[in-house]
Amino acid sequence: MNDTIITGELDRRLSRAPDYKAESLALVALAENLNSAPATVLQRLVELTIDLTRCDSAGISLLEADGKQDVFRWVATAGAWAPFRNGTMSCEESPCGEVITQDTVLLMKQPERAFPALLQAQPSIAEGLLAPFRIDGRPVGTVWAIMHGQGGRFEAEDVRLLESLAQFAGIARRVELTLEIAETGKLESETRLQALARASSDVFYIMSADMSELRQLSGGDFILDTTSPKVAWLKDYIPPEDHARTAAAIAEAIRTKGDFELEHQVYQADGKIGWALSRAVPIRGSDGEIVEWFGTASDVTEERRAKIMLRESRERQAFLLRLSDTLRSEPSANAIANRALQMLFEEMQLDRCYIGVYHLSEDIGSFPHQVHHDHLSPLPDHVRLSDFPKALRVAFDRTLVIDDVEKMESLSATDKAGFSALGISALIAATLRKGVNHPLWAIVAVSTRARVWAQGEVSLVQEVAERTWAAVERARAEAVLRDSEERQAFQLQLGDALASLVDPADIQSEAARRLATQLGASWCYFNEFDDGGTRAIVRAEFQRDGLPSMVGVHDLSDEPNFLDLMCSGAVLDIPNLICAEQFSVQARSTYASLGMRAALGVPLLRNGRLAAVLLVADTRVRHWTQGDSELLRGVAERTWAAIQRARAEAALGESEDRQRALIEGVPQFVWRACDVGQWTWASPQWTRFTGQAETDSYGWGWLEPLHPDDRARAREAWAHAVERKILETDYRIHDQQGVYRWFQTRATPIRDGSGTIIEWLGTSTDVDDLRSLQERQRILVAELQHRTRNLLGVTRSIADKTMRQSATMEDFQRDFGARLDALARVQGLLSRVVDQYRVTFDELLRAELAAHGVADEDEGRVILRGADGIPLRSSMVQMLALVLHELATNAVKYGALKDRNGRLDICWRTLQADGRPGRLEIIWQEHGVMMPPDGAAATRTGQGRDLIERALPYQLDAETHYEFGPDGIRCQLIVPISGALHD
Repeated sequence: MNDTIITGELDRRLSRAPDYKAESLALVALAENLNSAPATVLQRLVELTIDLTRCDSAGISLLEADGKQDVFRWVATAGAWAPFRNGTMSCEESPCGEVITQDTVLLMKQPERAFPALLQAQPSIAEGLLAPFRIDGRPVGTVWAIMHGQGGRFEAEDVRLLESLAQFAGIARRVELTLEIAETGKLESETRLQALARASSDVFYIMSADMSELRQLSGGDFILDTTSPKVAWLKDYIPPEDHARTAAAIAEAIRTKGDFELEHQVYQADGKIGWALSRAVPIRGSDGEIVEWFGTASDVTEERRAKIMLRESRERQAFLLRLSDTLRSEPSANAIANRALQMLFEEMQLDRCYIGVYHLSEDIGSFPHQVHHDHLSPLPDHVRLSDFPKALRVAFDRTLVIDDVEKMESLSATDKAGFSALGISALIAATLRKGVNHPLWAIVAVSTRARVWAQGEVSLVQEVAERTWAAVERARAEAVLRDSEERQAFQLQLGDALASLVDPADIQSEAARRLATQLGASWCYFNEFDDGGTRAIVRAEFQRDGLPSMVGVHDLSDEPNFLDLMCSGAVLDIPNLICAEQFSVQARSTYASLGMRAALGVPLLRNGRLAAVLLVADTRVRHWTQGDSELLRGVAERTWAAIQRARAEAALGESEDRQRALIEGVPQFVWRACDVGQWTWASPQWTRFTGQAETDSYGWGWLEPLHPDDRARAREAWAHAVERKILETDYRIHDQQGVYRWFQTRATPIRDGSGTIIEWLGTSTDVDDLRSLQERQRILVAELQHRTRNLLGVTRSIADKTMRQSATMEDFQRDFGARLDALARVQGLLSRVVDQYRVTFDELLRAELAAHGVADEDEGRVILRGADGIPLRSSMVQMLALVLHELATNAVKYGALKDRNGRLDICWRTLQADGRPGRLEIIWQEHGVMMPPDGAAATRTGQGRDLIERALPYQLDAETHYEFGPDGIRCQLIVPISGALHD
């Protein structure tokens, strides 16, 4: 069933505008049909349903009792389902049963899925719209409309029409039943007394001869019974307004001794006023005189009400037609609202009539439009909605009808006090609900006295509300369209005016002048914000004569609310700056001193940053419209684009000047070419370097300064440039002295909009020095790899020997760390080796002694003798440094540097070979050392001595001598040294 009933979709579907004229004509035709041929009115109603809703089939189903179950009889059908008239379907199998159960309009999609009995009728149903109609408040049948085609869809307007037609169907059915009852009474009268036959009703009474006394009355469910004579019957049974008319009819019947017949009002058994058709016949005695009257009365309340409703319906439709025609000619939404209220006020003879607008979030109800009697005061501008809690709860759900505020039990004391303060005793509030079923506004008919509102009056207020809303919305839409067209025209003219301006300040001034004039504003200007987003700069503006200027720099760091609002992209809409919470008290005071009262601004955000705010302001309190905001936003975007365009053009001119200076200032050659390699322009650097005139380089002339061996390669690179989408090649170019240098040439294509290459832009960069450096780097990398391999080998050897000679891991850690430190020191020295520098022996020696805390000539304990600056081969520095480290370590631990009695003497000299220094002699001599007994010293062998006696001779072709003297060791080393700076 949930998939079948789709009534909720109506809120999401677009709906056509109401055609009140066609609806009114249809209802008038039905009323005339009801008056002239009531038996055919239901059939006429379904035919008009097809015309109004544009459906394929329509019908009326009446609920009947058929034995054990209730059924629906299709008493009227039209369209494709016309042949099924008078057919029946059980209540459980018919969708009409669901409509009667829910007592509301339902829209169903393919209802055969839930009600298979419908499959007997063809064509099938795509969508069905069903509305219940009622008699005495109880649903007794439905009016339905069907779309057979899959493209057919009902709209919200169809619901409104079907509800209106269902209401008329209820009236017509009530009239039909009344006529059937009357006809049945006539047929049964043949078996009764002649007087009873002439009366034919269900209320019987007997009166005295002069009708002054009611002797007996059997009223059934209509009127209260009387079993004893009653003289005051006229007062007890008939309302005062019909007393005179009833007395006159009685007098006439007594005078003529004829039948009494009168339709009059009567008090019903429930206390309400109804209508009765009374008939009485005289009962004569043997002398022919009237001895009493025997009478009957028929309840014609519903019939009377139907006639009244029919008359009121005709009058209402005529009024609504006049209303629609009148509203159509009104020029604006406000004029439409005021005219509708005035017409309703006069038609219903009201004391007051107004439009109430609900602002739920603000707890405010306002009254923008109202009419009233001259002796009444206008309603206040607004009231609190919370002062009417019970009344609003009803108004949010349906039309609120109050006959007497004081007697209405469902109203709270707060409601009653609120209405009393407004001078309202009775009202009809027809609230319109749009969107998510929240009321927007209501048309309210008011009486200052208690008043029983007829259903026709309630319907009239509802219809006026709907039509007024539709007319107001139409007028607003037309106004929006006109404003939009005017805004577009204004912006086009503005765009044309700004297109010819090149100065950004002139653009701002012209846009501000035009916009202020269009809006009738006092100020208009751009605030441009710095990168910090708190300083606004006004460069140009428009202000009316005599008003202060806003040009300058404005610090807005104390206005966080304003800045947050602008950074959010929202519109700044301030009708009254004095009350504006967007600004601080000080800012409001400043604006007040300038005479500024209202402001409207739109921000321009670029890349997430507040770039500018276009603002208009006025010297009076002003409520800005949506159209004003849209115009301001459009002008802001258009003007900002013009400003940016002008700034970009100015920047482009400056950029071209800078580019020219840059091209002529860079060391590279810059050139342009077309036709795959033929130059069309060359920068001045080309001529200055090659000596070739620029014009001589055009075409293939630029190949002339190239090395002859490179010209073919240059042409080959150009041959593949298009395919590779880039030109990259190196070749040699000679200078004016004929010296060739290497250049790297690179060019990229410039394409048009279609992707076709129109030219090439290229540069030639001198890379001759770079190529030399790259060659040097290659050599250095090879040297680094060689040294690294050697260093790893040395480290492994040190680790192995230290491990063998260490008694504990602590000894290993200490000795191995010290030897690695020595390696590190020598690597530091080697890292400084460049073409013009070599590590010298004295530098290496002093670094090692310093690492052991020994300074030069330390208090005479250390004596260094030898020439400074003797260069060492890089390949031998590492090994020699390890030997010096071992000697120094032993001296500190066991020898001359162990205590203050020892002395260390180190001397070195170069040994000549064929007149050139070729070898270095080093003598390490320790004195003052207490040596161990003979034989014990020889056992002191370790890492250092191993390096001296075995590693140095093997790796460096060195001569070594190591001996223990009486007061210390003596070590002599002769090693090769660098014979030249480049060895």
